[in-house]
Amino acid sequence: MPTLQRCYLILGVEHGSTAEEVKRAYRDLVREWHPDRLAHDVRQQKIAEERLKEINIAYDQVQEYLDNPIPVKKPVTRPRPAPPPTGSSRRSAYRTYGGVDPDEDDTPNVESSYVRAFRLSSEGMELFSKGAIREAISTLTQSVCLNPNNSEAHMTLGLAYRLINNPAKAATALKQAIRFKPTSIEAHANLARSYMDMGEMKEAVWTCSQFLKKYPESADIYVVLGEAYRRQGRIPQAKQAIAEALSQQPDLLEARYQMGLAHIAAGEKEEAKQIYEGLRRSNEDLAVKLLLAILDR
Repeated sequence: MPTLQRCYLILGVEHGSTAEEVKRAYRDLVREWHPDRLAHDVRQQKIAEERLKEINIAYDQVQEYLDNPIPVKKPVTRPRPAPPPTGSSRRSAYRTYGGVDPDEDDTPNVESSYVRAFRLSSEGMELFSKGAIREAISTLTQSVCLNPNNSEAHMTLGLAYRLINNPAKAATALKQAIRFKPTSIEAHANLARSYMDMGEMKEAVWTCSQFLKKYPESADIYVVLGEAYRRQGRIPQAKQAIAEALSQQPDLLEARYQMGLAHIAAGEKEEAKQIYEGLRRSNEDLAVKLLLAILDR
């Protein structure tokens, strides 16, 4: 639960602001992060939902403090409407937040650093999704400087650095993503692959192994672990890791592709060809990649 000081920071107001100033800031933030504004983008809408929850918690705590100026240990729980189902009308339950209509035209307050951070985060993720990678890196870097605990911004920044072949910076960003969201499979998988990009196979194996100790039901991480073992030349361990991934998720195509590469590394071309035939029916891109690997041997 955020401290009272953090709550004021989230709302973008000074400690000592009046109840009216706090309410005005809250309404501006609700308007800024209203999920109805992002109905066209499901991913960004989910981000907005999380921001709105945080804003509401901060507002509740500051309001309670203003009513009774004693440090608040527990937030006041006020009922919030449930998010509307996908495809719901624009007149959604979100409009009841603070009595705010997101389409209402009002003069906003000066943008706080907190609001600017998440606006930049949203813009950076959109740039990334459009393939404007370097622009995304610039925007996301500004965002995490203003708000360092945004795991998703660090995550996207790491992916962007991987795409421009800068694995060292990718690893730095992904470590920050993991710091703020230790359960992220995607962040751990990409961190391990960043290590592989740098030739640091031991680090890749260690990253996967540590995650699997806590979360053994993670097929995607077993696939990455298998790849790291294969690139180390530890083929039996690679097969074992990938086999575990397939036992958890038999239709995981990346696991089947990696198993094909492990067979090739072991000189088992016939087994690799059988996997190739299976991939031809389900994923042509992976099938072609595996076939090229077979032909190279």
